[in-house]
Amino acid sequence: DVPDLRGSGIGDDQATSVSVSPGCRARLYRDLNYEGPYTEVDSSTDDLRNSKVGDDSVTSLKVRCER
Repeated sequence: DVPDLRGSGIGDDQATSVSVSPGCRARLYRDLNYEGPYTEVDSSTDDLRNSKVGDDSVTSLKVRCER
């Protein structure tokens, strides 16, 4: 989980796509600290433009994987 993507390798408001490992789900949030609109994905997504978060708008994220 990353509550603030600023200063991370991904960066704030930079994601245009997401890669998700099998058995995992990623929740991508528009705002800091898991706030605001979010998009949940369970497979790789090449284009976030039509998601609730949108393109170049992800600021925090959570990942959950089955064990």
